[in-house]
Amino acid sequence: MALKKSTKWSMLMGGLIMFGFLGTLLGNGDDEKALKLGDGIPKISLKASDGKTYLLPEIAEKGDALIIAWIPKTFTPG
Repeated sequence: MALKKSTKWSMLMGGLIMFGFLGTLLGNGDDEKALKLGDGIPKISLKASDGKTYLLPEIAEKGDALIIAWIPKTFTPG
């Protein structure tokens, strides 16, 4: 079954955000590098299934909406 373009986009954005949070949580523990209120968007880039590389700050500059959703069992048999 083919997914709609909007569904693919939402999955990509969710993945980008998830990797950003995981990187923050699993970082080296250096408190000086932790994000603080008012800090800019971290330069997180990921290669998507369409072969393109997306950079989180560039997406935010365009004004595109980001939807953060955590649904751990989506598209899994469990």
